[in-house]
Amino acid sequence: MLGGFFADKHQESRHIMNEKEPSQLDIEPDYDPPAWLLHGFEAARDLELFESEEMEPLSEEMLMRCREAAEVALTLAKLRAAKKRIGFLPLAFTEYIYGLANYDRKSIKAVLDFFGITDLSSLNHATAKNLARLSLQLGFTLQETLVHLGITFTNHFSHISIPGRIAHRSSVGGEHDAMGNCQAVLREIETEYDQETLRQLRQLESIIRAEYTYHDQTNRTG
Repeated sequence: MLGGFFADKHQESRHIMNEKEPSQLDIEPDYDPPAWLLHGFEAARDLELFESEEMEPLSEEMLMRCREAAEVALTLAKLRAAKKRIGFLPLAFTEYIYGLANYDRKSIKAVLDFFGITDLSSLNHATAKNLARLSLQLGFTLQETLVHLGITFTNHFSHISIPGRIAHRSSVGGEHDAMGNCQAVLREIETEYDQETLRQLRQLESIIRAEYTYHDQTNRTG
């Protein structure tokens, strides 16, 4: 849906990401891996032990699935570490997430397939829920996820330059809070939406909020 628009911004976004962090994919020495990643490595180690026994070998299909799962886990860990260092940037989901991986499309595709996302720029009820799940794994706060959603949504309906408006707002008002300025710009843009467009945006926001709430409740009771 938004592929053509994001293609035009590819170089600019890549430049922004590279300026912010020239070595995004290096994992910090004190990086604390999430439980699911540790489980993945344990499973890989168990698989090696399992294969060393005198047992019937696993099928090529099963081995391929194990390798793909390990690659996805490693890519997620690298993306999360890069996001932690880079922080927030006023970009749409496509630009930001691909930028975290230095536009390594093969690795990103494997991650998106794992989360059931065919296109980061395609917004509907199903993709909103899956985007929330991916955002949680990458360490996005709810606030960050909603802002990236708002930028992606805005790009679909107009060619407004969010970074340009933020820069103008910052130069005029003297405020240099990228997140706060971005939220303010998005609120201004929302006043230009018709009722149906605004309703669609609120529905997507509601789905993402619900997924974050479910995640928080699960963590508290787990």
